[in-house]
This record gives sequence, C-alpha cells and structure tokens, in this order.
Amino acid sequence: MAEVETAVAAALLRAQYAVEQDLEGNPNMAAEFYLAASNLLHDAASSASVPAEEKSAIRDVAKRYDTRLGKMELERPQAKEITFSERAIVTINAPLPPPNEMMRRSYWLMRVWAKTMVSGGYVTPQLYIPRRMWYQTEVKLSAIPQKIDCCSQVLDQLLKLPQEDRTNHPQFVLTLGNLCKQLDEIQRSLDKHLHCVVGIKEDKAAVQEIRTKKQRFASKMKRLGSTISKGATRLTNKASVEDNTAYVELLLEVFQRAQFLDEWLDLYAADAEVASLLDRISRFFYEVVCTFVLEDFNVLLERYMRLNRKTFLP
Repeated sequence: MAEVETAVAAALLRAQYAVEQDLEGNPNMAAEFYLAASNLLHDAASSASVPAEEKSAIRDVAKRYDTRLGKMELERPQAKEITFSERAIVTINAPLPPPNEMMRRSYWLMRVWAKTMVSGGYVTPQLYIPRRMWYQTEVKLSAIPQKIDCCSQVLDQLLKLPQEDRTNHPQFVLTLGNLCKQLDEIQRSLDKHLHCVVGIKEDKAAVQEIRTKKQRFASKMKRLGSTISKGATRLTNKASVEDNTAYVELLLEVFQRAQFLDEWLDLYAADAEVASLLDRISRFFYEVVCTFVLEDFNVLLERYMRLNRKTFLP
C-alpha cells in the first residue's frame, strides 16, 4: 500500500506541473506531465492491495487527465516533413543544442534531465534515456543524505524567491546576497562528502583547482553522449540505497523550479549588481548540483545498460 501511496503522490505532483504548463501555453510539456500522471494512476489502480472504492476514484482522476490529453492531441498541429531530393524525413524530438554561455548550460541540462525523469527523452540526438533508468532500485550512489539535504534547502529558496518584491531593489539585492551566502555554505559542506564538488576557497592553488575541475566538467558536458557510455567513475563515501525515488523526485522539482533563474539572467542583464548575484547562483547549479547529478547519471546509466545487455546476451 505504501508503494501505491507513493505512486499517487508522484502522479499528483506531475499533474500540478501539467496544469501549470497548460495554463502557460506549453502544450508539449503539459502533455508529457498529463501522460506521466495518468500512467502512474492507472498502475496504482491495478494494484491488488487497493480497495475497490479507491480504485474507482483513482481511475476517475486518471480519466480526466486522459480526456485532457485527447483534446490536446486534437489541437496539436500535424508534424511537418522536411523534404530532400532523395527522401523525406520527419524531425525527431531531440533537445535543442546547449547554449554557448557556460553558466546557462546548467539550466539547459536540468530541462533535458527533467524531461527524461517525467516521460523519457533524448539527452543527445543519438541517445534516448527512458524514465525507468532514474528509478532503478538497489543502486549505490554516494552521499545521498547530503544531496537530499542540499536539494531541500535549494528548493525551499526556489519556492520563496519568485514571491519577493523585486520592485524594492535594495531588499531584492539583500535577499539574493543572503541566498548566495547560504549556497556557499552548502558548497563547503558538500566538499567534505563529494570528491566532484570543490569548496569555497581563496588561495591561488584552490582557485587553480576550481578552474581545473570546472574545465573537466565542461568537457564532460560537451562530450555527454560519449562520456556516459564509458561507465561510472569510482566514487568515494558510497552508501547502499535500495530506492532513490525520493531523491529523484526532489531533483525533478528543483530542475523545474529553477528555470525562472534562466529568464532572470536576461531580465537583469543590464543591472550589474543583480546580474553578479545571479551569476553566483548559476555557478552553484553548474559547479555543484549538475556536477553531482552527472556523476549519479553515469552510475545509473552504466548499470541500466549492463542489465539490458544481460537480457540479450547469454
């Protein structure tokens, strides 16, 4: 029954995102969330441990999402074909190329990862990641309690920040400054548990270390398609975790909620004081969150590919 409750809670979270995207005029993203919510509810309703009355209620909610999906499908424009002299091909649902600005790549990568967590999707034009890759059980990931604590603190701020009165410029700058200090503390704390995260240091040697690790991470992102197929990097401080669902769900919400910061980078580009603080926040996502999630992504993908190879090979 606990698994059913978890599935229903996850479905309602996706339904909330679906409604938000629907109201904002993003039908493709809304459809993905509606579909994910519907599938989770149908799976929950099929469980033998669910009473008949609750099954009926769950199916009724799922049908409402299915009805909305049907209407959206009718409203969806037909896919366009690109015609060449030799043959016609249909465009695939591949992600847009990453932005040139390094600090904005974290938001792009979080969007790509979020899509794969909800319904599966491409991380490169050649590599498709199914949703179930993220939800594997009995996978060893490093420092999960520390990562969950980090994401929880970040999510709390992401929920509060859009509510700030941005017309009060001094107060808005103070709020962003306090957030930067909190992110510095989180980064220092994670430096003790994760080898891929560098703490906040001032000496020249540390600055060079930070620069080197940033370059390594940038190289990883540029070669994402080839890097992830080489397997997981040996990690320190590993803890055995049978179910990472809570961690993945938390990551998904952080990825979704952080996207307004990408818009703010454009909105406050001419405000040097605010832009500097937003740059620091963006560097945190780039150097900390995306860095440790990329490590976990490699571990999960390597295991997923290994298990699938066993299915086809004796």
